[in-house]
Amino acid sequence: MPNTLNQLSTEETQELFIVLFSASRGNITRTCEQTGISRATYYNWCKADESFTARLLHMAEERLDFAEDKLLTAIDMMDVSAIRYLLDAQGRSRGYGQASKLEISGPGGEPIAGTVDVKHYPPEPQTMLEWEEQVAASRAIREAESLRLREAEGQAEKKSEQSTDKADQGSSESVN
Repeated sequence: MPNTLNQLSTEETQELFIVLFSASRGNITRTCEQTGISRATYYNWCKADESFTARLLHMAEERLDFAEDKLLTAIDMMDVSAIRYLLDAQGRSRGYGQASKLEISGPGGEPIAGTVDVKHYPPEPQTMLEWEEQVAASRAIREAESLRLREAEGQAEKKSEQSTDKADQGSSESVN
């Protein structure tokens, strides 16, 4: 039997990954490091091997079942925060949950010029790979929006400084 990770076959490495993945409670980075593979290898396995992916999904479902059981146990113990969490998450049709209202305006409280994009939630991911891709895409979108806002603020600041400079020049010319 091989005595180093480098000498394991792909199937043996996948089996080791499954065991370590369970022990790390689904931490992909830690499991990849412990198994001696890259995240790219992990993603390639998920794309190429339905059996491997199915086992990981089954483990994720078991973790979710475990968490749900703990939540229901906390509710049975009259844990108010657990009760509130469940009502916030699943009781909206009955008036539970927190309502949020967000008002957005442009500089100086003026209306925002332009269009409004209505965003819809993506479909529920069916695989861990889809979930991770959605998370990565969401992060990229947030970073791009943040960058766009910072650039817009910088341009607005520049315009404000330019108009202040012009006003200062105009007042100094009228004094002369």
